[in-house]
Amino acid sequence: MPGSDIRNALRQATMAAHRELDEHPVVQAMVNGNVTRSQFEILLKEYAGWFSAWEPSVATLHPEVVAELGEFRFEKSLWLAEDLERLGVDVPAAAQEIRAAEDGARLAGELYVIEGSTLGGAAMMRSGKGFPSGANRFYEGYGARTGEAWMAMVAWLDGHVSGGAEVDRACAAAVETFAVFRGFLDRAAGA
Repeated sequence: MPGSDIRNALRQATMAAHRELDEHPVVQAMVNGNVTRSQFEILLKEYAGWFSAWEPSVATLHPEVVAELGEFRFEKSLWLAEDLERLGVDVPAAAQEIRAAEDGARLAGELYVIEGSTLGGAAMMRSGKGFPSGANRFYEGYGARTGEAWMAMVAWLDGHVSGGAEVDRACAAAVETFAVFRGFLDRAAGA
């Protein structure tokens, strides 16, 4: 299956979930520069607990993926710790129940959402509205390299997901990952 087919399949499968995240009240508050400190802290803590468990499990289960994509992609838990420290908030323990997908196609779906959200975070940074206490390291992503990193991720997807069953598993994992991130936003909205 040509690479553009996996990208199209992932885009189609996640279109509604992506739109829901973009339209979520907490995301809109962040874009508009009026997210409350409490909402922001909860959101960052949710991400920190998740990434601090997910990233090491990728390194354990898929060291070849870390080598191929670059270790820099698996440092988001460090960025989140930096932001939480800037806010004067304790960094939560890793969420024990979180693990990266063992199946390579499912991992590709998770990475599609995670790396896509890094691209989205950089777009929010360009809005210029800012975040509480300047705690924006997580949303800076890869800085000037964010677009380049996304294109490398897309090229990696093209070479690592082929065939109908793999595409289906990647799409299912992407939708599930969006749902996890939606849960983080929902919990933050309750603050």
